[in-house]
Amino acid sequence: HIQNFDLQFKYAHRTMLLEPLLLVSAFFLLFLLSIIYVRLDFSIRVDEGAEAKMKVAGYLEKVATLQDRRNALYQSIEDAMVKFKSNKDNNSFQSALKRIGGDYKVETQAIAELLTTVKNINPELGDKVGELQRLDRVYRDLQAQQTALVEKLVSGKIVKAAYLDQENGLVKKKEETMEKINSISLLVRAF
Repeated sequence: HIQNFDLQFKYAHRTMLLEPLLLVSAFFLLFLLSIIYVRLDFSIRVDEGAEAKMKVAGYLEKVATLQDRRNALYQSIEDAMVKFKSNKDNNSFQSALKRIGGDYKVETQAIAELLTTVKNINPELGDKVGELQRLDRVYRDLQAQQTALVEKLVSGKIVKAAYLDQENGLVKKKEETMEKINSISLLVRAF
């Protein structure tokens, strides 16, 4: 009974690759499911830190939006000054300044209210919003000086050469202040 025998198998080449591919796909699926399971959070508890961070992010987005509105009001004042220099209509200029000033006061008050809220939650970011408010006051003061200078020019109380010298200095200071405001605004948006 001890005889050698020959055994032959005929497999298709596709079936030879099927088993390793099944193993690789099974392991891939296993790892993919484990990654998804680790990423999912099935806890019922509330994460206070994440919730506070989301609240602060919402408040900071409101601050950035209000700052954008204030920037638009600044541009409106610039446009009113240009129009005033060309048509010399003091009444329409003063009414435009009064209207813009009222809108500016509303936006600034809203940011001040958000400042106290943000400062209570995150003092560091509250300081950034406070710095934004401080720079805004500086910019507003520079713009008020420029407005007074334009009024003096139109009324003839100052010569054009002196006006241009003073205006160039004010414009440079305003640009520097606006760059600082924009950098803080970007920082606030990035949070």
